[in-house]
Amino acid sequence: NYSMKRENKIRLMIYPVLLATLAAAGAIYLRHTRDTIPTPEGGKTVSFSWKHNNTPLSFSIPLYQSYYDWYKKQKPALYIGRESESIREIITPVCDPSLPGRLASKIRSLARQEGMTRDREAEIAVSFVQAIDYDFTVSPSRIQRYSYPYEVLYKQKGNCAEKAFLLVMLLNELGFETAVFHFSEERHIGAGIGVPEEYSNYDSGFAYIETSDNFRIGSVPVEFPSISGPERAGYSSPVIEKPVLYPVSGGEPYLGIIGKTETRKALSRLKSDITSLQGEINKKTAELKSLRERINELRNFGHTQRHAERLSSLTEEYNLKVEDLNRLKSRHNSAVDTYNHLARK
Repeated sequence: NYSMKRENKIRLMIYPVLLATLAAAGAIYLRHTRDTIPTPEGGKTVSFSWKHNNTPLSFSIPLYQSYYDWYKKQKPALYIGRESESIREIITPVCDPSLPGRLASKIRSLARQEGMTRDREAEIAVSFVQAIDYDFTVSPSRIQRYSYPYEVLYKQKGNCAEKAFLLVMLLNELGFETAVFHFSEERHIGAGIGVPEEYSNYDSGFAYIETSDNFRIGSVPVEFPSISGPERAGYSSPVIEKPVLYPVSGGEPYLGIIGKTETRKALSRLKSDITSLQGEINKKTAELKSLRERINELRNFGHTQRHAERLSSLTEEYNLKVEDLNRLKSRHNSAVDTYNHLARK
Protein backbone atom coordinates (compact mmCIF):
# COMPACT_ATOMS: atom_id res chain seq x y z
CA ASN A 1 0.00 0.00 0.00
CA TYR A 2 2.81 2.37 0.89
CA SER A 3 4.49 1.66 -2.44
CA MET A 4 1.28 2.32 -4.39
CA LYS A 5 0.63 5.58 -2.53
CA ARG A 6 4.20 6.68 -3.21
CA GLU A 7 3.85 5.89 -6.93
CA ASN A 8 0.58 7.82 -7.12
CA LYS A 9 2.19 10.76 -5.35
CA ILE A 10 5.07 10.75 -7.80
CA ARG A 11 2.61 10.67 -10.73
CA LEU A 12 0.73 13.64 -9.31
CA MET A 13 4.02 15.52 -9.07
CA ILE A 14 5.20 14.56 -12.54
CA TYR A 15 2.01 15.07 -14.61
CA PRO A 16 1.71 18.86 -14.10
CA VAL A 17 5.39 19.25 -14.96
CA LEU A 18 4.96 17.10 -18.07
CA LEU A 19 1.89 19.08 -19.21
CA ALA A 20 3.70 22.37 -18.65
CA THR A 21 6.69 21.07 -20.61
CA LEU A 22 4.48 19.99 -23.53
CA ALA A 23 2.73 23.36 -23.55
CA ALA A 24 6.02 25.23 -23.49
CA ALA A 25 7.44 23.01 -26.23
CA GLY A 26 4.42 23.72 -28.40
CA ALA A 27 4.73 27.46 -27.86
CA ILE A 28 8.50 27.40 -28.57
CA TYR A 29 7.91 25.34 -31.72
CA LEU A 30 5.27 27.79 -32.93
CA ARG A 31 7.52 30.80 -32.29
CA HIS A 32 10.35 29.07 -34.13
CA THR A 33 8.22 28.28 -37.18
CA ARG A 34 6.90 31.85 -37.33
CA ASP A 35 10.46 32.89 -38.21
CA THR A 36 10.48 30.67 -41.30
CA ILE A 37 7.39 31.86 -43.14
CA PRO A 38 7.79 31.34 -46.90
CA THR A 39 7.06 33.86 -49.61
CA PRO A 40 3.77 33.37 -51.52
CA GLU A 41 4.55 31.19 -54.54
CA GLY A 42 2.54 28.85 -56.75
CA GLY A 43 -0.68 30.80 -56.54
CA LYS A 44 -3.97 29.27 -57.64
CA THR A 45 -7.62 30.25 -57.46
CA VAL A 46 -9.80 27.92 -55.40
CA SER A 47 -13.53 28.07 -56.16
CA PHE A 48 -16.41 26.97 -53.94
CA SER A 49 -20.01 26.39 -55.02
CA TRP A 50 -22.87 25.17 -52.84
CA LYS A 51 -26.53 25.80 -52.01
CA HIS A 52 -27.98 27.62 -49.02
CA ASN A 53 -31.76 27.25 -48.63
CA ASN A 54 -31.83 26.04 -52.27
CA THR A 55 -30.09 29.24 -53.40
CA PRO A 56 -26.85 28.65 -55.39
CA LEU A 57 -23.87 30.46 -53.82
CA SER A 58 -20.24 30.65 -54.88
CA PHE A 59 -16.99 32.53 -54.44
CA SER A 60 -13.28 32.14 -55.22
CA ILE A 61 -10.14 32.96 -53.24
CA PRO A 62 -6.44 32.92 -54.17
CA LEU A 63 -4.25 30.45 -52.23
CA TYR A 64 -0.56 29.54 -52.50
CA GLN A 65 1.26 26.23 -52.83
CA SER A 66 4.18 27.51 -50.73
CA TYR A 67 1.85 28.33 -47.81
CA TYR A 68 0.09 25.00 -48.14
CA ASP A 69 3.45 23.14 -48.09
CA TRP A 70 4.53 25.10 -45.01
CA TYR A 71 1.35 24.24 -43.11
CA LYS A 72 1.72 20.55 -44.03
CA LYS A 73 5.07 20.46 -42.18
CA GLN A 74 3.56 21.73 -38.92
CA LYS A 75 2.28 19.47 -36.13
CA PRO A 76 -0.89 21.04 -34.69
CA ALA A 77 -2.60 19.02 -31.96
CA LEU A 78 -4.94 19.43 -28.99
CA TYR A 79 -2.63 19.50 -25.99
CA ILE A 80 -4.21 17.96 -22.89
CA GLY A 81 -5.11 20.64 -20.40
CA ARG A 82 -4.83 23.48 -22.89
CA GLU A 83 -7.31 22.46 -25.61
CA SER A 84 -8.90 25.90 -26.00
CA GLU A 85 -5.50 27.54 -26.43
CA SER A 86 -4.46 24.82 -28.89
CA ILE A 87 -7.55 25.48 -31.00
CA ARG A 88 -6.91 29.23 -30.97
CA GLU A 89 -3.37 28.57 -32.25
CA ILE A 90 -4.70 26.30 -35.01
CA ILE A 91 -7.26 28.85 -36.25
CA THR A 92 -4.85 31.82 -36.10
CA PRO A 93 -3.07 31.83 -39.47
CA VAL A 94 0.70 32.29 -39.50
CA CYS A 95 1.01 32.29 -43.27
CA ASP A 96 -1.50 34.55 -45.03
CA PRO A 97 -2.90 36.24 -41.88
CA SER A 98 -5.49 38.04 -44.03
CA LEU A 99 -7.26 34.73 -44.79
CA PRO A 100 -10.00 34.95 -42.09
CA GLY A 101 -10.82 38.52 -43.10
CA ARG A 102 -11.00 37.65 -46.79
CA LEU A 103 -13.29 34.71 -46.10
CA ALA A 104 -15.52 36.81 -43.83
CA SER A 105 -15.76 39.46 -46.54
CA LYS A 106 -16.96 36.84 -49.04
CA ILE A 107 -19.59 35.59 -46.61
CA ARG A 108 -20.83 39.12 -45.82
CA SER A 109 -21.10 39.86 -49.53
CA LEU A 110 -23.25 36.74 -50.05
CA ALA A 111 -25.36 37.62 -47.00
CA ARG A 112 -26.12 41.05 -48.48
CA GLN A 113 -27.49 39.38 -51.59
CA GLU A 114 -30.04 37.47 -49.44
CA GLY A 115 -30.98 40.45 -47.26
CA MET A 116 -28.17 40.93 -44.82
CA THR A 117 -28.61 40.10 -41.16
CA ARG A 118 -26.05 39.02 -38.57
CA ASP A 119 -27.78 35.67 -38.29
CA ARG A 120 -27.72 35.21 -42.05
CA GLU A 121 -23.93 35.64 -42.04
CA ALA A 122 -23.56 32.80 -39.53
CA GLU A 123 -25.96 30.56 -41.46
CA ILE A 124 -24.16 31.07 -44.77
CA ALA A 125 -20.80 30.44 -43.09
CA VAL A 126 -22.15 27.18 -41.66
CA SER A 127 -23.58 26.02 -45.00
CA PHE A 128 -20.28 26.89 -46.74
CA VAL A 129 -18.18 24.72 -44.41
CA GLN A 130 -20.74 21.90 -44.42
CA ALA A 131 -20.56 21.80 -48.22
CA ILE A 132 -16.80 21.12 -48.20
CA ASP A 133 -16.15 17.43 -48.82
CA TYR A 134 -15.81 15.25 -45.73
CA ASP A 135 -12.60 13.23 -45.47
CA PHE A 136 -13.68 9.81 -44.19
CA THR A 137 -10.15 8.41 -44.36
CA VAL A 138 -8.62 10.39 -41.47
CA SER A 139 -9.35 9.70 -37.81
CA PRO A 140 -9.97 12.78 -35.62
CA SER A 141 -8.19 11.26 -32.60
CA ARG A 142 -6.64 13.45 -29.93
CA ILE A 143 -3.03 12.70 -30.91
CA GLN A 144 -3.29 12.95 -34.70
CA ARG A 145 -1.94 15.77 -36.83
CA TYR A 146 -4.79 18.08 -37.74
CA SER A 147 -4.90 20.01 -41.00
CA TYR A 148 -4.98 23.77 -40.62
CA PRO A 149 -7.95 25.71 -42.05
CA TYR A 150 -5.66 26.84 -44.89
CA GLU A 151 -5.06 23.19 -45.86
CA VAL A 152 -8.77 22.36 -45.73
CA LEU A 153 -9.50 25.22 -48.11
CA TYR A 154 -6.60 24.30 -50.39
CA LYS A 155 -7.56 20.58 -50.54
CA GLN A 156 -11.30 21.38 -50.33
CA LYS A 157 -11.59 18.46 -47.94
CA GLY A 158 -11.35 17.84 -44.19
CA ASN A 159 -12.51 15.62 -41.35
CA CYS A 160 -14.88 16.64 -38.56
CA ALA A 161 -12.27 18.42 -36.43
CA GLU A 162 -10.63 20.21 -39.35
CA LYS A 163 -13.93 21.48 -40.74
CA ALA A 164 -15.03 22.50 -37.24
CA PHE A 165 -11.81 24.50 -36.75
CA LEU A 166 -12.33 26.22 -40.12
CA LEU A 167 -15.89 27.15 -39.16
CA VAL A 168 -14.84 28.42 -35.74
CA MET A 169 -12.16 30.56 -37.41
CA LEU A 170 -14.75 32.03 -39.79
CA LEU A 171 -17.46 32.59 -37.16
CA ASN A 172 -14.88 34.22 -34.88
CA GLU A 173 -13.87 36.60 -37.66
CA LEU A 174 -17.56 37.41 -38.23
CA GLY A 175 -17.78 38.40 -34.57
CA PHE A 176 -19.66 35.47 -33.03
CA GLU A 177 -18.92 33.69 -29.77
CA THR A 178 -17.45 30.27 -30.55
CA ALA A 179 -16.50 26.97 -28.97
CA VAL A 180 -15.68 23.39 -29.89
CA PHE A 181 -17.58 20.28 -28.75
CA HIS A 182 -15.40 17.19 -28.25
CA PHE A 183 -16.92 13.70 -28.10
CA SER A 184 -13.83 11.78 -26.99
CA GLU A 185 -15.37 8.29 -27.01
CA GLU A 186 -16.88 8.87 -30.45
CA ARG A 187 -13.65 10.48 -31.68
CA HIS A 188 -15.73 13.33 -33.04
CA ILE A 189 -15.48 17.11 -32.92
CA GLY A 190 -18.10 19.72 -33.79
CA ALA A 191 -18.26 23.51 -33.76
CA GLY A 192 -20.28 25.64 -31.36
CA ILE A 193 -21.79 29.11 -31.61
CA GLY A 194 -23.01 31.17 -28.66
CA VAL A 195 -26.80 31.28 -28.18
CA PRO A 196 -29.21 32.10 -25.32
CA GLU A 197 -28.77 29.27 -22.81
CA GLU A 198 -32.36 28.03 -23.02
CA TYR A 199 -31.77 27.30 -26.72
CA SER A 200 -28.32 25.74 -26.28
CA ASN A 201 -27.22 22.10 -26.48
CA TYR A 202 -26.21 20.33 -23.28
CA ASP A 203 -27.05 23.51 -21.27
CA SER A 204 -23.72 24.87 -22.48
CA GLY A 205 -24.68 28.31 -23.77
CA PHE A 206 -23.64 27.16 -27.25
CA ALA A 207 -25.55 25.61 -30.14
CA TYR A 208 -23.88 22.53 -31.61
CA ILE A 209 -22.99 22.68 -35.31
CA GLU A 210 -22.35 19.44 -37.19
CA THR A 211 -19.97 20.20 -40.08
CA SER A 212 -19.88 16.73 -41.68
CA ASP A 213 -23.16 17.24 -43.53
CA ASN A 214 -26.09 19.62 -43.96
CA PHE A 215 -27.51 19.74 -40.42
CA ARG A 216 -29.38 22.66 -38.88
CA ILE A 217 -27.64 24.78 -36.25
CA GLY A 218 -28.43 23.18 -32.90
CA SER A 219 -29.21 19.73 -34.34
CA VAL A 220 -27.05 16.90 -33.00
CA PRO A 221 -27.03 13.91 -35.40
CA VAL A 222 -28.38 10.57 -34.24
CA GLU A 223 -24.98 9.15 -35.19
CA PHE A 224 -21.63 10.56 -36.31
CA PRO A 225 -19.55 9.75 -39.41
CA SER A 226 -17.38 6.67 -38.94
CA ILE A 227 -13.75 6.38 -39.90
CA SER A 228 -14.34 3.68 -42.44
CA GLY A 229 -11.41 4.03 -44.79
CA PRO A 230 -11.53 4.50 -48.55
CA GLU A 231 -13.35 1.21 -49.13
CA ARG A 232 -16.58 2.42 -47.50
CA ALA A 233 -17.91 5.63 -46.00
CA GLY A 234 -20.65 5.46 -43.42
CA TYR A 235 -21.87 6.37 -39.98
CA SER A 236 -21.02 5.02 -36.55
CA SER A 237 -23.08 3.89 -33.58
CA PRO A 238 -25.79 6.14 -32.03
CA VAL A 239 -24.51 9.11 -30.01
CA ILE A 240 -25.07 8.81 -26.25
CA GLU A 241 -22.00 10.63 -24.94
CA LYS A 242 -22.12 14.12 -23.43
CA PRO A 243 -19.29 16.14 -25.01
CA VAL A 244 -16.61 18.30 -23.41
CA LEU A 245 -16.86 21.98 -24.33
CA TYR A 246 -13.77 24.03 -25.20
CA PRO A 247 -14.57 27.78 -25.37
CA VAL A 248 -12.55 29.47 -28.11
CA SER A 249 -13.60 33.12 -28.53
CA GLY A 250 -16.00 35.71 -27.20
CA GLY A 251 -18.42 37.62 -29.39
CA GLU A 252 -22.07 38.10 -30.22
CA PRO A 253 -24.66 35.34 -29.78
CA TYR A 254 -26.49 33.79 -32.71
CA LEU A 255 -30.15 34.74 -32.18
CA GLY A 256 -31.53 33.09 -35.30
CA ILE A 257 -31.85 29.85 -33.36
CA ILE A 258 -34.80 31.32 -31.42
CA GLY A 259 -36.95 31.57 -34.52
CA LYS A 260 -35.63 28.30 -35.89
CA THR A 261 -36.40 26.47 -32.65
CA GLU A 262 -39.94 27.85 -32.65
CA THR A 263 -40.24 26.88 -36.31
CA ARG A 264 -39.15 23.31 -35.52
CA LYS A 265 -41.76 23.15 -32.75
CA ALA A 266 -44.42 24.46 -35.15
CA LEU A 267 -43.36 21.92 -37.79
CA SER A 268 -43.62 19.13 -35.23
CA ARG A 269 -47.13 20.23 -34.26
CA LEU A 270 -48.17 20.56 -37.90
CA LYS A 271 -46.80 17.12 -38.71
CA SER A 272 -48.84 15.66 -35.87
CA ASP A 273 -51.95 17.52 -37.08
CA ILE A 274 -51.41 16.35 -40.66
CA THR A 275 -51.05 12.73 -39.51
CA SER A 276 -54.19 13.00 -37.40
CA LEU A 277 -56.18 14.63 -40.20
CA GLN A 278 -55.02 11.98 -42.66
CA GLY A 279 -56.29 9.32 -40.25
CA GLU A 280 -59.69 11.04 -40.05
CA ILE A 281 -59.80 11.36 -43.84
CA ASN A 282 -59.06 7.63 -44.24
CA LYS A 283 -61.76 6.76 -41.69
CA LYS A 284 -64.32 9.07 -43.33
CA THR A 285 -63.46 7.70 -46.79
CA ALA A 286 -64.04 4.15 -45.56
CA GLU A 287 -67.40 5.17 -44.06
CA LEU A 288 -68.45 6.76 -47.36
CA LYS A 289 -67.47 3.64 -49.27
CA SER A 290 -69.64 1.52 -46.96
CA LEU A 291 -72.56 3.96 -47.30
CA ARG A 292 -72.24 3.94 -51.09
CA GLU A 293 -72.46 0.16 -51.15
CA ARG A 294 -75.59 0.20 -48.97
CA ILE A 295 -77.19 2.91 -51.13
CA ASN A 296 -76.45 0.91 -54.30
CA GLU A 297 -77.99 -2.19 -52.76
CA LEU A 298 -81.20 -0.28 -51.94
CA ARG A 299 -81.32 1.19 -55.43
CA ASN A 300 -80.95 -2.23 -57.03
CA PHE A 301 -83.19 -4.31 -54.80
CA GLY A 302 -85.51 -2.03 -52.90
CA HIS A 303 -88.76 -0.74 -54.45
CA THR A 304 -91.07 -0.34 -51.48
CA GLN A 305 -91.95 2.88 -49.68
CA ARG A 306 -89.81 1.74 -46.77
CA HIS A 307 -86.83 1.22 -49.05
CA ALA A 308 -87.35 4.66 -50.58
CA GLU A 309 -87.39 6.32 -47.17
CA ARG A 310 -84.28 4.43 -46.12
CA LEU A 311 -82.56 5.37 -49.38
CA SER A 312 -83.40 9.05 -48.82
CA SER A 313 -82.03 8.90 -45.25
CA LEU A 314 -78.79 7.20 -46.30
CA THR A 315 -78.33 9.62 -49.20
CA GLU A 316 -78.70 12.58 -46.84
CA GLU A 317 -76.21 10.99 -44.42
CA TYR A 318 -73.85 10.33 -47.31
CA ASN A 319 -73.95 13.95 -48.49
CA LEU A 320 -73.28 15.23 -44.97
CA LYS A 321 -70.26 12.93 -44.66
CA VAL A 322 -69.00 14.14 -48.05
CA GLU A 323 -69.15 17.71 -46.72
CA ASP A 324 -67.27 16.60 -43.59
CA LEU A 325 -64.67 14.87 -45.75
CA ASN A 326 -64.20 17.95 -47.91
CA ARG A 327 -63.68 20.11 -44.80
CA LEU A 328 -61.13 17.63 -43.49
CA LYS A 329 -59.30 17.63 -46.83
CA SER A 330 -59.29 21.43 -46.84
CA ARG A 331 -57.81 21.53 -43.31
CA HIS A 332 -55.28 18.86 -44.32
CA ASN A 333 -54.20 20.73 -47.45
CA SER A 334 -53.92 23.98 -45.53
CA ALA A 335 -51.74 22.30 -42.88
CA VAL A 336 -49.54 20.76 -45.60
CA ASP A 337 -49.13 24.15 -47.31
CA THR A 338 -48.19 25.79 -44.00
CA TYR A 339 -45.76 22.97 -43.22
CA ASN A 340 -44.05 23.27 -46.62
CA HIS A 341 -43.84 27.05 -46.28
CA LEU A 342 -42.20 26.85 -42.85
CA ALA A 343 -39.90 24.02 -43.94
CA ARG A 344 -38.55 26.14 -46.80
CA LYS A 345 -37.85 29.19 -44.59
